[in-house]
Amino acid sequence: MSKKLLYINNLSISFGQETVVKNISLSLDYGKSLAIVGESGSGKSLTALSINRLLPDNASWDVDNIIFDHQEISNISPRKMQQLRGRDIAMIFQEPMLSLNPLHRVGQQMMEMITQHSMLSTSQAKQHALQLLDEVALYDKDRIFKSFPHELSGGQRQRVMIAMALAHRPKLLIADEPTTALDYHTQIKIITLLKDIQKKYNLAILFITHDIYLVQRFADNVCVMKDGYIVEHGHALTVLEAPQHDYTKNLIEKRPKPKKDIHIPKDKPILSARDFKIYYPIKKGIFRHVTGYIKAVDGIDIDLYSGYCLGIIGPSGAGKSSLVKGLLQLVDWQGNLHIFNHNIRDLSHDDMMKMRQNIQIVFQDPFSSLSPRMTVGNIIMEGLDVHEPYLSTQEREKRLCDIMQSIHLDPDMRLRYPHEFSGGQRQRIAIGRALIVNPSIIILDEPTSALDVHIQYDIIALLKDLQQKRDLAYIFISHDIDVVKAMADKIVTLENGKLNDFFIDK
Repeated sequence: MSKKLLYINNLSISFGQETVVKNISLSLDYGKSLAIVGESGSGKSLTALSINRLLPDNASWDVDNIIFDHQEISNISPRKMQQLRGRDIAMIFQEPMLSLNPLHRVGQQMMEMITQHSMLSTSQAKQHALQLLDEVALYDKDRIFKSFPHELSGGQRQRVMIAMALAHRPKLLIADEPTTALDYHTQIKIITLLKDIQKKYNLAILFITHDIYLVQRFADNVCVMKDGYIVEHGHALTVLEAPQHDYTKNLIEKRPKPKKDIHIPKDKPILSARDFKIYYPIKKGIFRHVTGYIKAVDGIDIDLYSGYCLGIIGPSGAGKSSLVKGLLQLVDWQGNLHIFNHNIRDLSHDDMMKMRQNIQIVFQDPFSSLSPRMTVGNIIMEGLDVHEPYLSTQEREKRLCDIMQSIHLDPDMRLRYPHEFSGGQRQRIAIGRALIVNPSIIILDEPTSALDVHIQYDIIALLKDLQQKRDLAYIFISHDIDVVKAMADKIVTLENGKLNDFFIDK
């Protein structure tokens, strides 16, 4: 009997006249893992979706055959295909928050998945759901079962999606960027969990990712995709250690390298926090009495200098977002905070507005942080309306064009809208919006986590160039240790509200 669980022969996928997947062939053995690696738009996710016949309505496809478990499935009826989905072929997606129904509790959604392909009673389905939660190491399973998706962390939601995918003991699990939106610690836990489950159930996994270094941790074999073609394939370690194709070499070479020119502070810090705390009250009962506190940030000390980059890493829920909000004066805090030798507590409203101009932020997901109804020019200039409303139209336009050139965007693009730009271009727009008010400090909150390796490399180079030219101070928050090492002069870890020095050699 053949070892091949899945075999795809000469698959092509088109949208109108444009072919985006071009005559590719691949195979996956029972119980093995195959990674498909490539940047956004390479065709890797469409390839995975074609197996389950979940391509967009406007896509057309052509394939010689798709053999799954010794059966031709490319031409079976929709009803038979639906029976295969979820039962023999399961899929987990990049962002579980978008895959889970926000209006239904986790347990309800799991039971619906379980009963769709089985004759189990309601009580049996509930017991099976609780058992699945236990298998994916969600030991607080009774609470998880009763929770809504938004009440869970990113890692917990992804574990729920894995539990649902395992409901009927599938033979093939398709994991489409399952760790991209997660912090480094949670990524490792999810990868370890998938490997344990694979070994336990002899599960075959098709792993889609743009991070070639995750392949080394997870996959037996790898296919590298570019512009719809498979340009290289083979054993994962062989491909990583001795890549043959220039594109694969480029993917490996453009992985962030540790920063060499470490900035040694000589002046006083421009931002200094001492015993900085952010506590969220826990309220219970009819009268909402405070019964305790969540210590999101628990008495930390921070110093930031001109031209300096402080890197902060930590898992989800460590307090990173709360720290950012506190420094930006968006939540209440305790302790001492001095910025440019000014005690923030002593500033008037007008002085506080000037201080806000000096501290800007760039967010993780540029598409969500940019208004889809505003042109790029208006988005970048928005800060001028608040902080420099006295500028003339000509002065505003000149400032806009100068900023767009500095972030390597053509000023002629200023009348376009965010959806007309790539992910990397949108992040440049977000950086331009922060720069236009001439800040001294920029907080970078996961600015590269949603980007491909090539784009990530370009954004890091841009940030370094801007820092050098403008003597900017960065607080760089990320779950990607390699990216932080490439940017930061000092790295600290934040966990359970506490800061610790990061001692691994940079």
